Amino acid sequence: MRLVSALFCTVTLSVPSLAQADEVADLIDLWTGMFDTAHQVQRNAALSDALPGRVDALRTVTVTALPDSALGANVILLEERKAGETVVHRQRLHRLVDEGDQIRVQQLFFTEGPVYDRPETSIAVLSAMGSDDVDHVARCDLFLKRTEDRFEGSIVPQRYTYEHPRGGEVWAEFEMVINASGYAYRDRSVILESGSPKGEIEDFAWLRFERQVPGQLNPEIFPALSRQLGTWEGVFHRISPEGETLDRFPTRITARLDADGTYHQTNTYNPDTAEARSILSQGRVEGAHLIFENDRVSGKAFDIDANTSVFTFAFSNGQEVREIVSLSPDGLTRHRATQYLKDGALVRRTLINERKAQE
Repeated sequence: MRLVSALFCTVTLSVPSLAQADEVADLIDLWTGMFDTAHQVQRNAALSDALPGRVDALRTVTVTALPDSALGANVILLEERKAGETVVHRQRLHRLVDEGDQIRVQQLFFTEGPVYDRPETSIAVLSAMGSDDVDHVARCDLFLKRTEDRFEGSIVPQRYTYEHPRGGEVWAEFEMVINASGYAYRDRSVILESGSPKGEIEDFAWLRFERQVPGQLNPEIFPALSRQLGTWEGVFHRISPEGETLDRFPTRITARLDADGTYHQTNTYNPDTAEARSILSQGRVEGAHLIFENDRVSGKAFDIDANTSVFTFAFSNGQEVREIVSLSPDGLTRHRATQYLKDGALVRRTLINERKAQE
């Protein structure tokens, strides 16, 4: 089912008391950030299946301002992900325009690729997209106004309609509320002739996204990675494609997350000798992923269950890395298996057994 207008079709934005000088800047400042439904999913786990409004899907949203966008000023990127999936479920560019008595949020849909479940795309590529790369669906624009301590708005009711191959003419209904701690939305499509729902996200229940706290890995989203912050000591085994041991030496790895959400990992090889060598990697939390991007490497890490993490990297020299980390249930030991490939051929493997030295 293709719900082109399913993102932001009726919006209410709640904000703290804000200066009146620059409505668009205030809205962008409030809207940007990282959000998730972890607490709602946790609370709903205790609800009876017979009750309506049960929400079990863990979702994350990242809203990023794009100051260097080729589309002009006041452009934001919204990405919604379902936990455990490598694609982006909803990805939209929005351009905010001050129209005096209201703010128009222009809906910009990508001209190429799927409407939903899009592959990961870097911020640099998205910022470089111009008018030929997007379609402005004006009938689904939002019109937001400040009322007391919030922004409220919507598209014109039933203005955006489209022909569904099985349901006939359909229009989308979307409501959202946002404040300093997070926001909520609900979403459905309605058959115009009968007024009955054609499709509903989580039975048209409100999805409650709470703002993520910088400096933390939410254990509901990162059940394994959140327990891997700290210092680990172990032995590094470098193995040839044929299975022969090429090298063996001790390692010490320290991972931490700064208050601003920056992830740091320092790998030190032969830590207690004169030949000690350290490599520092930095990343950032985006939704359900740790993202790494620099001149040397780009990649990501994510959890697939409570005790398993996956790291994938592409190096500037063309080499690719795939690593599986298996964490013990008590969180005190972990085992890492890594494969290095180039042009599809196996270059080498590494095996590392580690024990946690300190939090």
